[in-house]
Amino acid sequence: MSRYAPVIKRSLAVRFGFMNILLSLLTVGALALLKSSRPELDLLRPSLSSAAHLVFTVLSVNIHWLFVNALFSRWRTGRAMAALLTVAMLWLLYAYHYTTNFSFDYAVMRDNVREIFFSDSVSVITGRIGTPFIFALIAILSLLAIVEWRRGLLSRQVQEAPLAPKVVLWGGLYALCVLLPIPSHDEGVLFGRSLYRYYAEETAVVSYERGAFPLIKAGPAVASLPPAERPHIFILLMESFNGFMPEARNENGEEYTPFFNSLIPQGLYVERFYGNSVQTSKGHFAVFFSVVPSIRGKVYTDYPRTTFHSLPKALSDAGYETVFFQSYKDLSFDNTRPFLSGNGFARVETVASFTTPEDEPLVWGWGLQDDAVYRKFFAYLDALQEKGEARRPYFGAVATISAHGEFDQVPRHLRTLYPDPSDRRERFANALHASDEFLKTFFAELRRRPYLDNSIVVITGDHSVPNGRHGLFCGESAAYEEFFRVPLLVLWPGRLKPERIPDIPFSQIDIAPTLAALAGVPMPWHHFEGRSLLAERRVEPVYLVQPYNGQFLSVVEYPHKLTRHLAGGTVMLFDLKADPMEERDLSGDPAFADVRTRLERSLSFIFLNQELIRHDEVWRK
Repeated sequence: MSRYAPVIKRSLAVRFGFMNILLSLLTVGALALLKSSRPELDLLRPSLSSAAHLVFTVLSVNIHWLFVNALFSRWRTGRAMAALLTVAMLWLLYAYHYTTNFSFDYAVMRDNVREIFFSDSVSVITGRIGTPFIFALIAILSLLAIVEWRRGLLSRQVQEAPLAPKVVLWGGLYALCVLLPIPSHDEGVLFGRSLYRYYAEETAVVSYERGAFPLIKAGPAVASLPPAERPHIFILLMESFNGFMPEARNENGEEYTPFFNSLIPQGLYVERFYGNSVQTSKGHFAVFFSVVPSIRGKVYTDYPRTTFHSLPKALSDAGYETVFFQSYKDLSFDNTRPFLSGNGFARVETVASFTTPEDEPLVWGWGLQDDAVYRKFFAYLDALQEKGEARRPYFGAVATISAHGEFDQVPRHLRTLYPDPSDRRERFANALHASDEFLKTFFAELRRRPYLDNSIVVITGDHSVPNGRHGLFCGESAAYEEFFRVPLLVLWPGRLKPERIPDIPFSQIDIAPTLAALAGVPMPWHHFEGRSLLAERRVEPVYLVQPYNGQFLSVVEYPHKLTRHLAGGTVMLFDLKADPMEERDLSGDPAFADVRTRLERSLSFIFLNQELIRHDEVWRK
């Protein structure tokens, strides 16, 4: 044992030096900055608990530095590299927290790792961090590099002390900081805790009979229509369509979505409609497959071999020509083309394949603006008609793009509501207002084509975005209503009676069974989890999945909504009718004990759904 004593002694020898001072100052400064936006994070107030949490936070930051330094210590430039890496990581994590109001969750990185290096994704990431923070980081790292150079660290000889004991010691202490149930505001520790939760903690234990395929059920009897009488079906999956914006006005009395509002009296409109999750591919999955999106990962990328019987597959079997037309340029993003092509869409196209140099002035944000996309889509259908290459009728889904991202690239002539937007709320309002204006083009193009006279048009959002209703703007941060609410309007002139559904909640998984019923497509067996809007209307559970920030799972049985935060182990219960802002948690009120018990029992369906997707037991091959 004595022969290891010098090694342990050298590993434990720590001098409080320049890097320790710098990291401690950065941490205290970051906490002071966070206090300005979130008072509940104030660790600087004079109290014993705050002092203890602050000491633990600063201590863990310095332990992290010693661990990274140990990893790099055998390199000639190791200490400088470790210093730059530690400061950069700490600064970026605190900047992310400041701009989004929540800590960076490992699940965000893991679930989207395939898409991180797309150029458009990089623009969103930098937008989340904030340009001022990026420039500040460059300045800090430059100063640090100069200091390290002047101190002569770059010319020092490689250390002879064994590497393993130092890495084990400081790595073990840092792992202890992550695992100890002590409140910390070290963003590195919080990220480590989210990583641990992702892999070490099961979402739930669900027992079911393996091989029973519990989702498969007999379909309702519908009046089957002959192919010649079946309607064309078009779904407009409008990017980031927040369900609180229709029929609302800004502070100047201007409507956010005037054209969409004018269509509402002409169709079936659901006032309380939900996207089942918070991202594009998850929303598309819920619409096309009538299955609640996965809690972890994306079905498109993480479970591409799971077998489904989708709406486009059912319609294709019934004689429809199925077309998915995407505004974003890259169909490999989120594995879109392979997944949809293998699940019922005969044609999966991006508008980028049909863009000409003359279209360049209309390309901004993440792609070609929506009105031009609609024209390209109908021109594509015309070409199919002229060549006689397609079967009829058509099932076409169009995924728009103009309201995507940080909403900061809307051309000036399209900033109708706010010519000089001052914040993200106003930028989003401009983008959504432009998308609404572009919607006119879709209906103008549809009316110009007699061969599409008998058409059902569904307008909904792929997902919502929070727009400051609770002071939040990042879609990965919480599970309030504005994170999930999107509009739903179904139009079939002369065939579908205009109607509003006010207090019965529906969601994206209800679109597929509704369209199958409207089109008279018999489905003797199916796995759809949703229900048709045309069937008996009663309040049934609506399931919502927020896979980030520790995972929030919700079930809505209006007027009640229960949300479980898996990371925090907490449950919240709200009465949405009496408390639409979700401010009064009723989970501990004895008067609502039965409601809480019922909804918690109902919430277990999300865990069952996850297991069925994971084990490929949704639909028999």
